[in-house]
Amino acid sequence: MCFMCAIVLSIGIYALWASDGEVTEKLTGSIFLFAILIFAIYVGIVGQGWNYYDFTDDMGLYRKIKKKYNLRW
Repeated sequence: MCFMCAIVLSIGIYALWASDGEVTEKLTGSIFLFAILIFAIYVGIVGQGWNYYDFTDDMGLYRKIKKKYNLRW
């Protein structure tokens, strides 16, 4: 879900720069969208909570799966 949000935000940044308008408006909007995009990617990879077995903490689950299936990456 978070990566889908990141894709939509990147399309939004592209649409913002493709539209007519002043450069300052485009720059301000793209910085705002880029900050939300980075947060969405971070939450998608690391998670946002402290509960180890919760849906919001994906990194701990990733480590367990990595150890269980002997993944290198």
